[in-house]
Amino acid sequence: MTQPDRILSDPCGTIVDMVARVEPDLTVEQIRDAVKQAAPSRTARRSLAKTLTADPALLTSRRPEGSRSVERLIHKLLAHGARQVAVPLCAGCGKPEPLPQRRGKLRVCAYCDATARAQQQPCADCGLPRVIRYTGRNGEGLCSSCQPKDNIDWAQRICDHIATVDPTVPAETVRQIITTITRGRPHYVRRLAWDLEDRPGMLTGNAGHGTPKVIALIDALRDAGAQAIVRPPCPHCGRTSVTLRNTLGDVRVCPTCYNTRKAVNCSRCKRRSPVARRSPDGQSICNHCDRTDPINHEECSGCGRLRPIIRRNSPTGPLCDTCYRPPVAICLLCGHARPCFGVAGGMPRCENCTRLREPCLDCGRTMPVKARTANGPLCETCFKKNPVSFKACTRCGTVERLRHHGLCHRCACNEELTALLAGPDGAVAAPLMQLHSTLMASNHVRVLDWLQKRNTAVSVLREIATAECSLDHESLDARTDKAVEHLRAILVAAGALPRRDEQLVAAERWIAAAVAAIADLSDRHTIQAFATWTHLTRLRKYSRRKPITAGQAVSARRSVKAAVGFLAWLRAEGLNLEAVGQRDLDRWLEGGPTTRQYARDLVLWAVRTKRATNISIPARLKNSPTQALDEDERREIAHRLLGDDQLDARDRVAGLLSLLYAQPFSVIIRLTADHVVVREKSVLLRLGKEPLELSPELGNLIQQIAADRRRDGQIGQIDAHWLFPGIRPGQHLSHITLAARLKRLGIRSLPSRTAAIRDLTAEVPAAVVNRLLGLSTSTATSWAKRTAKTSYAAEIARRSDSDK
Repeated sequence: MTQPDRILSDPCGTIVDMVARVEPDLTVEQIRDAVKQAAPSRTARRSLAKTLTADPALLTSRRPEGSRSVERLIHKLLAHGARQVAVPLCAGCGKPEPLPQRRGKLRVCAYCDATARAQQQPCADCGLPRVIRYTGRNGEGLCSSCQPKDNIDWAQRICDHIATVDPTVPAETVRQIITTITRGRPHYVRRLAWDLEDRPGMLTGNAGHGTPKVIALIDALRDAGAQAIVRPPCPHCGRTSVTLRNTLGDVRVCPTCYNTRKAVNCSRCKRRSPVARRSPDGQSICNHCDRTDPINHEECSGCGRLRPIIRRNSPTGPLCDTCYRPPVAICLLCGHARPCFGVAGGMPRCENCTRLREPCLDCGRTMPVKARTANGPLCETCFKKNPVSFKACTRCGTVERLRHHGLCHRCACNEELTALLAGPDGAVAAPLMQLHSTLMASNHVRVLDWLQKRNTAVSVLREIATAECSLDHESLDARTDKAVEHLRAILVAAGALPRRDEQLVAAERWIAAAVAAIADLSDRHTIQAFATWTHLTRLRKYSRRKPITAGQAVSARRSVKAAVGFLAWLRAEGLNLEAVGQRDLDRWLEGGPTTRQYARDLVLWAVRTKRATNISIPARLKNSPTQALDEDERREIAHRLLGDDQLDARDRVAGLLSLLYAQPFSVIIRLTADHVVVREKSVLLRLGKEPLELSPELGNLIQQIAADRRRDGQIGQIDAHWLFPGIRPGQHLSHITLAARLKRLGIRSLPSRTAAIRDLTAEVPAAVVNRLLGLSTSTATSWAKRTAKTSYAAEIARRSDSDK
């Protein structure tokens, strides 16, 4: 590497080597610390390295030459115990004073600089060659003896001027704003008052010619609620939503117009852009080319790679754009709460709104730029396909599209999970370690996306890790967010929480809420007793054997709801259960929807417990047999399910089980891998007491979904037990979801099952149907008789037609 190249790539090392030759007693760490204090930025260190490389004797010769950073470096080295370096002397007085100013190529102290300036510009009032300390009303320079002297309260003059424009702002607020802007200095207050008086209309939109303090005063007044005060529009673009921070000629303009006017063609990319720096030969370089130049890359404290640095003052050190995580704020452009840039400046913009839109190098579409290669920009879609997006993980060496901090998805997932689940002592507790292992066995991309959302579930995990929340079902029950229910399923699947019947718990909570909402105390006690002894006792007993179904829970809720409605009607009619008669009950039934029939459970319970007498609600009549699916349509759908590989395999299996074997959706969704029996030349499915041999096509589909039981991208699922896994770990698909999916294929449960049962019972004895398909013997027998009668009637009809 040549010396000029090293000055750019490693300016600190260049300076350390030169200082070490002059001060051999100082350690490298001491010299490096002095360099960083004297030249905090990389640009300053490059300038210092360039100066010392050109003239190393500046460290010891005491000549007042070079940049100010040379002087600062010498002072820092002396503070660390240096003996050979010497402080430069002022070119005017020869004293070892700080040298902030220049006189030609030499540096001078502040006194010598002020004396020289006084000789060139004497005081406009007394005419003596004195140091100019103040500026008069017309811009003339005044010495300290001739400063404007008056007894005017200039702050009050400013308050009066503002009051004429907007009297709604309290004078105390205005005075506080003036003190903040002028830092309490009288000549600043005076100068601000002069600007407002000499240029009318400053506060009503004509501040484009004003000073920075006038612009700051207007912004502060607007923020304080002054509606009549008008922010000045940019004289070039007319926008009022931006602060006029820059000057072009004699007017103040917004940064965009300033940069547009000052833009030149970059010597590298040829795009018109503001100059970020110039090359050694004086050529202009834009900000993008400056940042992407490898000579400017530094080691990122997050990923350890040499990358363009966009954040230097982070707690961990400089960060590249991949490792830096901007704070969450409301984006100024789209209005969404997202990680935003520009938060400190009061103009937050999210990543999507910040990205430039340019023609993609590969597809040619004008899209937001995801990455730039040596040949041009790439959109997100093309970047993912380009080999340049694959890099080696800095931790495990895996080559893939890295997540962040130079880590692959697996290493990044492990790091973020450990940071989230670690307790105050930095260790992950044993139950949470089970969760850690489960999530690490899941799709790492999905887990990282889930963690990045920072939803309620992630917050709860953080509270559990720090012992702010207990790891039990009761603590999670206190949270009503659906994200917490999903987290509960993950914790159960990981073994961090014991399993429980969630349908039963939901039914208990619903009933408790329904009872608590009843205003009348007597009715509340009645419903509580009815719900407990009629439904909850039965559901709890059933739940000891296996979890209750969603249908059972819905049935209980429906019954309790109807009972609550009946008692409320009785209360409104001035009646109660003891006094109600059959005629009153019939009147209630006829005066509302058919769902009032569900109050039958309450009536039966009330009569049985002698709370009511001589009343009843007849049992709901079973509907007539559902119209069976047309045979031709049934065969067409079955052929499509068997042969169309574009359809989801689980939808094909569920549809065929309903169409061919009359299986209800509630049974299909509960099938597990244990129901599948694979033999040497056949596949069997255990639907009844004995396994049923399947056709080769359906057997292959069953084997396919049995081999891949994990739901794609599901978080927290290690080995799904169900053939039809649901969205939550450890839970099967709901029958409502399955019904909606099969409906799109033209399959409805009752018509499909009716057609299948009709055909099966016509060809197979009822006992065989019971053993192989799990249908009750009574149901199979009933359908067999019904099918036989239908066949007999059809045969009689055919005979009659032939006799005619």
